[in-house]
Amino acid sequence: MSRIPRLVVLWYIALTVLALFGAHTLTVSDIFAGLVLTWTLGLVFVLAFVHWEPPTMIQSASPQEAREERRRVRFLVLASVMSVAISILLIRFYTGNTPSQVFVSLLQQESLYHRYQTYFQEQELWRFSLQKVPVVLLSALLKLSLVYTFISVLALRRSLTAGRFVILVVTGASYLLFSAARGTSFELFELFLLIGFSLTIRGMIWQADTGSRRKSSVVLLALAVAFLTLYSYNISTRFGTSLSTYYCVTLELCKNPESLLYLVSPALGELSFLLAGYFSFGIFFSSSFISSIWSSSFSNLIRGLFPLGFTGSYGIREGVCDRIIDCGSAWMPDSMVLLQYLGVVGLVALTFALGRIARLLTARATGVRDLYAAEVLYFVVLAMFSLPVGNFLLISSSNILSFIVILAFYFWSRSVNNRKPRIQRHHGYYRRLAP
Repeated sequence: MSRIPRLVVLWYIALTVLALFGAHTLTVSDIFAGLVLTWTLGLVFVLAFVHWEPPTMIQSASPQEAREERRRVRFLVLASVMSVAISILLIRFYTGNTPSQVFVSLLQQESLYHRYQTYFQEQELWRFSLQKVPVVLLSALLKLSLVYTFISVLALRRSLTAGRFVILVVTGASYLLFSAARGTSFELFELFLLIGFSLTIRGMIWQADTGSRRKSSVVLLALAVAFLTLYSYNISTRFGTSLSTYYCVTLELCKNPESLLYLVSPALGELSFLLAGYFSFGIFFSSSFISSIWSSSFSNLIRGLFPLGFTGSYGIREGVCDRIIDCGSAWMPDSMVLLQYLGVVGLVALTFALGRIARLLTARATGVRDLYAAEVLYFVVLAMFSLPVGNFLLISSSNILSFIVILAFYFWSRSVNNRKPRIQRHHGYYRRLAP
């Protein structure tokens, strides 16, 4: 199995373990149908990716390549500096704070999330206005800088120099500072997944040996521990002393102090419950829809197979949340959003198409180190991560704008390259053909 589908499979394994063994009140029957759907879509993606052979990499040490490399370094420095400036501006707009005030609040364990929510309501930032358009564009630019920097440096460059490492730290810290100022945690998981994806592409391009792969695994494990620690700290400051009495995300998804994990380690039990609120509810939601609505009658079964079967004024979320379970403020998984409009047939077809697209993009990203192909591939993988969870890709307008811009650059670069002399693989190496 290639490393890209393996990345998706590992993510689904982590979600399955959390859903089955986390310290929460969901039972196997509550999540079984959702797990079947999750793994069915994962299998479709993997099968669409099969029979892929990594292409031979084009090596070049021409003077033009060296000049291009110097230009990229200057652009990376510009992107990191721009990330700092944008982060400061966004913090000021969304919270009214400065970075120094954010740091003081963090040290004093104040709830920045509640301050952000209060400021958001007082300033009526939830209303659309022309004033917000530049801010949304800046948010998209911050995300673009993050994705560009990490993939360009961590995935597509063989050596990680001290200067490039500093660029990564500055760009990542700017993104996390904006997250901390609002008291949100989702950006931690976004950055972790981006680093994991970049290291995966890096290993594929440079044919990492066993030692390098182990080093990458150790780095990811250390980052996972660090990010989970930050996540726990953020949640504890949000709820304060009431965290110990925080028992339910929804009426059905509650903490279970009698679970095996909680009895073995209360700290891990608490953490698994907090993570389940993010990552297990989508599987529970899918199970509730499948078992209580879609399979409840033959007509509903047929409606669910084809596009627009459950659209209208009373869609899937309304049917599940009003009649079956309490949803609270939890996310509806992307698989259900897509099923509502595409049906099961369309959802499976789209997942298969994502697998084929990922296969094509992987060949370009690892074969010729195509930056735009690698960036689009990252969003494709993010879409697969989001199917059982929800909102990874569509959580904000900045994410959507970033994807649109990267996709536009990818097609632009392809059109430019198509006008250049073509390159074809021949007996294990590439040869240049006439245009």
